[in-house]
Parts: sequence; C-alpha cells; structure tokens
Amino acid sequence: MRQKKVWTGVERRSSERIFDDSVLNVQGTTRHGKPFVETTTINDVSSDGISFYLRTEIGLECVLNVEICSRENESSAPTPLFSGKARVLRVSANGQDDHAFLVATRFLESLSPLRDLGGTDEFAEELRRAIELDEERRPLTERM
Repeated sequence: MRQKKVWTGVERRSSERIFDDSVLNVQGTTRHGKPFVETTTINDVSSDGISFYLRTEIGLECVLNVEICSRENESSAPTPLFSGKARVLRVSANGQDDHAFLVATRFLESLSPLRDLGGTDEFAEELRRAIELDEERRPLTERM
C-alpha cells in the first residue's frame, strides 16, 4: 500500500511529508457551489496538510471535509481512520490526466481519530506521531 517517493527539493514545510497512496474521502462544494463527495487517493500528507487528486473542480479557499482511510487488504472496503477539515491552498491541473486536479490543502484543525488504531496500520500510526510532534513544537498560546 505504501508508495515511497524521493524528495530532492528544498523542504520549506514545518513538518515532514509522508508519501502515501491511502484512500481519502473528500466532501465539499464545487467551484459552482454544488455539493460533491469523491473517493480518491492521497498524494502526500503531513501534520499541517494533505495533497490529493480530484476529478471534481473546486475553488481556492473552500473548506473540505476529509477522511483518511485504511484498506487493510485490497478486497475490503476502506476504513475511515481520521477525519477533519482542510482549506484549499492550490489547485493544479494534472498533466497526465486532463480531468484530474492536484489539490493542496492545510488542515484547519487537528485530525480526529475515528477508531482505536491498535497499531495495525503503519501509516495511521506515523500520522498520529507526526501530529503529536507538531503539536509539541507549537507555542502554548497557539494551542488554545
């Protein structure tokens, strides 16, 4: 399930990105104000935000509900592990597919676990640790 990519550029983010192809449920409104729900895969995720591909055209600054899911095996349905809200920062056309957009977002809140992780899903555990580390680095005044 995990897909490793090599990053060769200069990192400007405050937290490390995890490259992963886990399932993501996205809910929000289109550029034209119509509600949509789409299931896609993650491009990368950090404690600050997430990027992913959508077929639905959305606008900048819109707020999306996201659920990061785990598929413990290919024949089972994705299980939601975390949920939260994210604001769209960038939408780029995907050069490989005329009908897909790469969407970059920033989390508006800490992701909420939807079930006891139980140590069975490596990606979810890495994300949980990254979120905890990021929270420890933020000044106390920002956490309130």
